Amino acid sequence: MFSQIFAYSNLHLLCDRGDVFSGEAPVSALPRLLSILANREGLVKYKLIFDKDRDHRCYIKNSVKAELNLTCQRCLEVFQYQVDINTLICPVTGMQEAESLPEPYEPLLLSAETRLRLADLIEDELILAVPDVPKHADVNCAAQLSALRGCAARGLQQETPVSERQNPFAVLAKLKSDQ
Repeated sequence: MFSQIFAYSNLHLLCDRGDVFSGEAPVSALPRLLSILANREGLVKYKLIFDKDRDHRCYIKNSVKAELNLTCQRCLEVFQYQVDINTLICPVTGMQEAESLPEPYEPLLLSAETRLRLADLIEDELILAVPDVPKHADVNCAAQLSALRGCAARGLQQETPVSERQNPFAVLAKLKSDQ
């Protein structure tokens, strides 16, 4: 089934037949995604269910799971980023049609020709799931931990959160209330 997602498919035909595609694909087979990853390692698990709703509208129930290797922008170390995407996609041919879709659907803007490579659909979902600035959680980031160690070594406390800082105008408010 893996090779079938790289062929162009007619979405309306897939929906009419109620086709289901599921399997695994190597991350290295998705060239646009590779440009934002730290390396070519990993697998993408996918399940695409094609069907029509009661209004005879084509839709794709899309489920994609992957562990992507990203580069932390704070410490420049590689870390694994978990992706678990579940979307309900409806192919549309124009913006007016996209705006009129009911709530659970996300529009997939296509030309009048409704042929699509399913691998492109999977790849698009993964690209959208990657954060603009990938970084570890604070407790796992080497840069964050070394900054905390540096503060501790110098006897400094970590910066006070904004909510706990004293307002510099509080003195003025006190003067005003004393009058």
